[in-house]
Amino acid sequence: MAEMIEVTILGQHFKLRTDTGNDYVHELAEYVETLVEELRSQSRAASTDRVALMAALQIADRYFQLRQQSEGNKELANGRIQRLIEASDQILAE
Repeated sequence: MAEMIEVTILGQHFKLRTDTGNDYVHELAEYVETLVEELRSQSRAASTDRVALMAALQIADRYFQLRQQSEGNKELANGRIQRLIEASDQILAE
């Protein structure tokens, strides 16, 4: 059952409905807060909205890179499994 969890990012309070657990949601919020603060320190003149957008783009970039890496790993594993199947078929045929 989903529960309401409150997190604070950049002084803004957000109430989120989630069933993933309090600790996980707070860990996500802490990650976003850290990234935003890091970006803010690199660009003092940027508005909060701009920094938040830059953080969102960085998070999306990391997600896409990990997704692409995961797909590559899956293809590599499938290739290895196929070679093992072929090798075992050959051994069994002897």
